Amino acid sequence: MAEANALTIEIPVSKALLPDPGPIRPSRSEVHDIQRGRLLRAMAQVVSEKGYLGVAVSDVVAKASVSRRTFYEIYDDKEACFVDLVSFAYSALTKRLETASSNHDKAIDLLERVVGIYLETLSNEPEMARVILVDAYGAGQNSIAQKVESAKKFEAAILLLIEKLKSEGEIESEVSPDVEMIVGAIRSLVTMRVAVGETNKLPELRERIVSFICNSVGMKEN
Repeated sequence: MAEANALTIEIPVSKALLPDPGPIRPSRSEVHDIQRGRLLRAMAQVVSEKGYLGVAVSDVVAKASVSRRTFYEIYDDKEACFVDLVSFAYSALTKRLETASSNHDKAIDLLERVVGIYLETLSNEPEMARVILVDAYGAGQNSIAQKVESAKKFEAAILLLIEKLKSEGEIESEVSPDVEMIVGAIRSLVTMRVAVGETNKLPELRERIVSFICNSVGMKEN
C-alpha cells in the first residue's frame, strides 16, 4: 500500500512533502529554488533531531551545505524558514488528498481512500509528520496559522464527502455534523501517535477513523 502511494521524489528527509533540489542550473531563479529546497530539507532534519526550539540557523546551514549569507537571502530568520517548511509540507499533503478524492467513486470508498493516504503519507515520513503535527506548535503564531489553514482544508474535504454521502442516500439530508470537531478529534489521535514515536503504526488507524466519521455523521446501517 505504501509503495503504491509513494511519490517519485527521493530526498534524504522526506520523499513526498519536500522539493527535490535537482542538479544545479544556470538561471538565478532555479538556483534560488534549489537552495530553498536544501534549506527546507535541512530544517526538517535538524528539527526532527533537536526540536524547533533547539535549532539554530547555524545548524540548518551546516546541514544544507550553504552559507549563512544564502540563508538570509532567502529567509529573514529561523522562524521564516520553518513556517515555509510547514506551509510547503501541508500544501503537498493537501494536494495528495485532493487528488485522492477527485473521482466518481462512491463516497464511502473515497472516504476510505482519503483517510488511508493521509495516514500512509505521514507514516512514510516520520520526520515530517513530527514537524507539522508536533513541533509546529512551538514555532509561533505564523506556524500555528498554517496548521489552522490546513485543518480547514481537511474539513472542507470531509464536508464534500459528507455532502456526497447525503446525495447517495447514505445519511439523512438534514444532518449537519460538526466537521470541525470530527477533524479535531482525528488530528488529536494522529498527533498523539506521532508524539510518542508510533508514526509507523498510523495506517492501522484507518478503519477506526473511517468508522468514527461514519458514526459521527449518522451514516445509515446497511
